[in-house]
Amino acid sequence: MERVRQSWSDAISTGYLSKQAEFGWRLVFIEWEREITAEGPAVYRQSVPYGLPVAPDGEHLEENPRET
Repeated sequence: MERVRQSWSDAISTGYLSKQAEFGWRLVFIEWEREITAEGPAVYRQSVPYGLPVAPDGEHLEENPRET
């Protein structure tokens, strides 16, 4: 299996995708990214420990007495 990773700064044309397919390549992955401004919502990524589900407001963790 041969794989090639390419970075893009412009839109990918359907013509380019068709040409790559003609050469035997197939698209297997797309990854999106965007800039985050300081004014935008903060996104915190942390693993949720056992017994602490995410609260309904989605802002914090809360204890679940059935799991502790």
